[in-house]
Amino acid sequence: MKINKNIHFTTGEFAKLCKTSKQTLYHYDQVGIFSPEIKGDNNYRYYSYQQIEMFGAITMLKDIGMPLKEIKNYLSKRNPNELINLLEKERINVINKIDKLNQIKLFIDRKIEYSKDFINNYTDKVSISPLQEEYIFISKVFNCSTDKEVYEAFSSHIGRCEDRGIAYPHFLGGILKYSDVANGNYFNYKYIYNKLPNKDYSNFAKTKGLYIVAYHRGSYYNTSITYNKILKFIEENNLSVQGHFYEYIILDDLAVQEYDDYVIKISIKVNLSK
Repeated sequence: MKINKNIHFTTGEFAKLCKTSKQTLYHYDQVGIFSPEIKGDNNYRYYSYQQIEMFGAITMLKDIGMPLKEIKNYLSKRNPNELINLLEKERINVINKIDKLNQIKLFIDRKIEYSKDFINNYTDKVSISPLQEEYIFISKVFNCSTDKEVYEAFSSHIGRCEDRGIAYPHFLGGILKYSDVANGNYFNYKYIYNKLPNKDYSNFAKTKGLYIVAYHRGSYYNTSITYNKILKFIEENNLSVQGHFYEYIILDDLAVQEYDDYVIKISIKVNLSK
């Protein structure tokens, strides 16, 4: 075929027109997916304006995640039915990717939220703060008297979350009865829970109101220090409480280097009807 400068482009011109690189065009030619219309005796390559649409189609398929090998196979047998089958399959893949990205975004948002909570609010004093309603998913714990049983309870809860499609179930907390803590039982969790971004999957709500709040800095094994400070605060201020204690890790291995630098936020609601 004779080169016509009115309809043919050099590799560089075509690459610029299609917003790609000459290396990409060379690679596509090598793998047999997209070749120039003319290859001159001097090894120059020339593309026609009619190939622009085909290059755009390849780019679109590549953008939705198809490997070049699959694109090549599809192009060799393309027809309307094949296109429908292809796009229905890719649509499912795109939805799955969006779901995964939303989960990652939730993880990032939560970690930012908890880190800012520590930076802006951390104190070694017990205080009273207004807290908003939180939607949570809880699992009842039947045996939780040893370290092994604690970790088994947390693991079981994570499994329940995953079965329900709850994203990032590892944002975990524990719920303890006030009477247990008052009697020195700091590990007898009654429920394992994790916060949710909305009502979806929620089976319980932590109601809004005034809460006694304390930040425990250290491991699980010495939370008694902070719980005793809370109990003393309640007694000294002649307060009445309702419901259970909520524990929630806000700083973990992603934020601190030592286990003793973990930060656990502990809260219990103030009974205003006293």
